[in-house]
Amino acid sequence: MLVLLSLLLIAHGASSSIRCSAIPNYESTDMISLLDFKRAITKDTRRALRSWNASIPYCQWEGVMCSLRHLTRVTELNISDLGLAGTLSPSLGNLTFLKILDLSNNNFTGELPPLNRLHRLQLLLLRNNSLQGMIRDTLANCSNLELLDLSSNLLVGEIPLALANCSNLEWLDLSSNLLVGEIPRNIGFLSNLLFVYLGHNHLTGSIPDEIGLLRNLLDLFLAGNGRLSGGIPPSVLNLSSLVVLDLGNNMLEGALPSNIGDMLPNLKWLELDYNKFEGHIPASLGNIPGLRRLGLSFNNFIGQLPYLECLRASLLVARLPGARDPSSSSSSPVPKAADRRLIDLRLPLEPAVTGDSHERLDKPTDFRRAITEDPTQALRSWNASIPHCQWEGVNCSRTHPGRVTVLDIGGKGLAGTLSPSLGNLTFLKRLDLHNNNFTGELPPLNRLHRLQELWLQNNSLQGMIPDNLANWSNLEVLALSSNLLVGEIPRNIGFLSNLFLVDLGDNHLTGSIPDEIGLLRNLLDLFLDGNGRLSGGIPPSVLNLSSLVVLDLGNNMLEGALPSNIGDMLPNLKWLELDYNKFEGHIPASLGNISGLRTLGLSFNNFIGQLP
Repeated sequence: MLVLLSLLLIAHGASSSIRCSAIPNYESTDMISLLDFKRAITKDTRRALRSWNASIPYCQWEGVMCSLRHLTRVTELNISDLGLAGTLSPSLGNLTFLKILDLSNNNFTGELPPLNRLHRLQLLLLRNNSLQGMIRDTLANCSNLELLDLSSNLLVGEIPLALANCSNLEWLDLSSNLLVGEIPRNIGFLSNLLFVYLGHNHLTGSIPDEIGLLRNLLDLFLAGNGRLSGGIPPSVLNLSSLVVLDLGNNMLEGALPSNIGDMLPNLKWLELDYNKFEGHIPASLGNIPGLRRLGLSFNNFIGQLPYLECLRASLLVARLPGARDPSSSSSSPVPKAADRRLIDLRLPLEPAVTGDSHERLDKPTDFRRAITEDPTQALRSWNASIPHCQWEGVNCSRTHPGRVTVLDIGGKGLAGTLSPSLGNLTFLKRLDLHNNNFTGELPPLNRLHRLQELWLQNNSLQGMIPDNLANWSNLEVLALSSNLLVGEIPRNIGFLSNLFLVDLGDNHLTGSIPDEIGLLRNLLDLFLDGNGRLSGGIPPSVLNLSSLVVLDLGNNMLEGALPSNIGDMLPNLKWLELDYNKFEGHIPASLGNISGLRTLGLSFNNFIGQLP
């Protein structure tokens, strides 16, 4: 049974909303409200709202859609990714027929306007702006809300108790803000929740037992709050559908449940690093057949690493003290992870050193000089009086002192360009600069052959995706969404066989989806949505990605018929979004064979026939 099913454009392309081409242009309440909203916009460098004038019926304005039944009432306002700046006018609260409000990926500031009158609202997306203040009346009348995304802003205060009013909510993303306080216990009332992202705030207290009432939950992301404490509540083991559980970078403690692997058999991603967990690592983790990511480093585990042979060899468990280094003069082989003695798990997995041992210990100082704005003084520790391995967001190797392995300064509001000196950090495994205001082109990073994670989403980076991707043979995460990238998806992406997350959505990419994408047999999530001009069909090779959980190709110009056997070949899909394209033909009956499918978006295409 599908929980979130977008309206399907089938049988003559019927839809609940349509652009108004013959609506009289008189001053309705909605038009006045839209003009008030426009007046509060102070910057529109792309002239995206040039159609918002009295000579054009407002139902034909950019981003505006009106009801087919109530001809003058606005049902959708979608002006995301347009570089708009200003404040959000309270007049938005007068658009009482609004179902979709998407202002994400702009530069709006100020407080959230009161939206408590929008009782029809289903999708509210305000992510990646600079909105401030508290979440107040926004949630007062939200019984129809299905998706709430306020992530990557500057919101403060506590998560409001009124959240419990959103009884139909399926997607909750408040991550990367400045929220404080505890996770409300009444979150357990939101039984339809599929995705919960509350990470990278300043939340405190324990994880509430009531989280275990969310039996449909697929993703639970609480990482990076720093001060969440207590243990993993036993009720979490009730979440048998869980695919992602990320609790890293907190102060959680205690032993892991011994049966965690038996009770959470669908996990693909389990991150518990940078906490205070202790005791033995449960042997039951080896019973999770689809686990692709396991992070346990920087805790206080003891004993032996259990037999995890069924898991991928590249799992980020830890490099264990006492394991022989391949660069050692001894000829003894490095023991398999399952055979290594475990003293503690506070050391991250470290690859062997290759190349010139006299290579200088590079510091990210040139990178700092290319930053022109640091509004939160996030880099105040980046000075000569402090060792660079103690700078904010910098981690260094324990086995090769001075060599930077992690540069993580995402969500700091930084502006500037990316210095080519980043390419000198040859020991770098994780580069995370997401949710900043970096501009210019991607620097040459072809020397970063140890790189495993590249998080650059939600900036204003330009140019093309580098065509030397093949140098990143260890890459597992490629996140470049919500930038201004152009050109085609490089075909040699197929060489990156370790990738399990590819997020290239919300750019300006063109051309077709390369056949080589089907070589990424470990891929779990593929986001290519919102590029607008990706064309051609779904390549048959995509059906080789049997582990795929998320496939989002929406808002492009893709066409052709869907493969008739898509549901049989992609049995692990939870999220399939194909809306706002030019697909045609019949909707495959095999979609009904995907037992775990939770979200299906097929609207605004040219499908014919009946819904199977």
